[in-house]
Amino acid sequence: MIDKFFLYEELKDILYKYQADYPAMCRVEVIGHSYEGRGLLAVTVTNFDAGSPDDKPALYLEGNMHAGEVTSSMVCLYVLDFLLHNSHRSDIKHLLDYYTLYINPRVSPDGAEKYLTTPYTLRSSVRPYPDREVESGLVPEDIDENGLILQMRVKHLDGNWRISGLDPRLMVQRKPDEEGAEFYHVYPEGLVRGYDGGKVTLAKALWGLDFNRNYPANWVPEHLQKGAGPYPLSEPETRAVADYVMSHPNICVALSLHTTGEVALRPFSTADDSGLPRADLDLYGMVAVLAKKSAAYDLIPVFGGLNKGTPSHGDFKDWAYEHLGILSLTIELWEAQVAAGIMPRSWPDRQQFLESEWESKQMALLRWNDQAHGGQFFVNWERYTHPQLGEVEIGGWRRKEVLQNAPYEHREELCSRNLGFILVLASAMPRLKLYKKEFEEVEPGLWKLAVTLTNAGLLPTKVTDKAEAIGIEEVEVRLSLPSSAFLIDGVLVQKLGHLESQGERRVSWLIKAESGSEVVIKASSSRAGKIKHVLHAK
Repeated sequence: MIDKFFLYEELKDILYKYQADYPAMCRVEVIGHSYEGRGLLAVTVTNFDAGSPDDKPALYLEGNMHAGEVTSSMVCLYVLDFLLHNSHRSDIKHLLDYYTLYINPRVSPDGAEKYLTTPYTLRSSVRPYPDREVESGLVPEDIDENGLILQMRVKHLDGNWRISGLDPRLMVQRKPDEEGAEFYHVYPEGLVRGYDGGKVTLAKALWGLDFNRNYPANWVPEHLQKGAGPYPLSEPETRAVADYVMSHPNICVALSLHTTGEVALRPFSTADDSGLPRADLDLYGMVAVLAKKSAAYDLIPVFGGLNKGTPSHGDFKDWAYEHLGILSLTIELWEAQVAAGIMPRSWPDRQQFLESEWESKQMALLRWNDQAHGGQFFVNWERYTHPQLGEVEIGGWRRKEVLQNAPYEHREELCSRNLGFILVLASAMPRLKLYKKEFEEVEPGLWKLAVTLTNAGLLPTKVTDKAEAIGIEEVEVRLSLPSSAFLIDGVLVQKLGHLESQGERRVSWLIKAESGSEVVIKASSSRAGKIKHVLHAK
């Protein structure tokens, strides 16, 4: 699973092969179609022989919302592969007997295909947006035809960059009062559409959609949030994901995998924590401990932590939490500077690092590439005669292979620790359990039935206070009697509210029934699952 990043047809074949090999554990469905018509594939993983997947608490896992973040798709496949190949293990068997995982490995199949088969990079979809065509400006292109779009450095008296004195590969910004050196403009490798010999400006991106700005939570239009799309869920991919998640009210936890920063993110993305219920803030605090212990990620809010007060509208995890009450996270899987030992893994320790000198950090990254990877991820600058700009030099980082995604040598470790965190979260979900079943004859033909219902999970049955405020179904117990029996005392259908972790409720009935009569007790919760017990009067 870690040898390569799979193209769509390869990914599709892998998923359907799993379904064929593990028919009792794995089922693939097409939940919608992309802009270019590719099926959006979601996999249900559970022990189907132990109950319907929709009757079990569920974790939703998605990857590749952003086209170039193909490491996230790899982690989804790694989790799927591990669960199926280890379904005989007692801990995994228990997990799949009582819980469901819905895995959507590639939210953006069109974008990922473009990213993996061409030199181009893009955020999400291949649908041109906001404009149908690029009118003018520098458009990224592989002009030297080496299969990569790198950078161009162009000598210019007014350039904002110069070559570092520490390493000729490294470009550093010119100081305001700096003179007496050769200066350069640095651009993406490409051609200038509508070039008139004057100043080079960057063209507006042809593929400007960002699926993670297209969800309904706090959505705002394009002039306020780049990539937002014309309206919430305007794209077939985001609409399909939203419909899928909403059609599975048993989803307790939603994880969206990305690849920038090596940190876990929680709501909110547009406001501080003042609007977060105290109980949910504490819940995320508990998850933060699990994330740190299992995967070495700090868990921080987007607005108050990652973006330092700059809002990100239309975010998936905020939508899942605010609109559905799901415990939702984004996991930023990879950061080259952390892997290189340059950037601290701890988020609080990064603040000083982020303020440190850019040149020294970039030098350290180059040394890591040289020493750990034989220099393979940086292309040395080479002269090239540009058809419009004349003599330039082309070179720079192979960004796709090391800055945006994890190189091969790091993938096993990355996948393994994220698997651990995902399994811990899945095992923490609420789960209804009946125990202390009492069914005794108090006098001839009169039976007292009592059961104790408990939440065997670490999370409460409502999961979040937000879900309770939204009005998700509380725990319900339903008693079914044969036609020959009737209820003397008690209620056939009882609402029990929500149960905290290890919380319990006792329910009792007085029944007039013949010896041997069969009664059925069903307990259900939209998030904590559905269970059924059959008892006989004897």
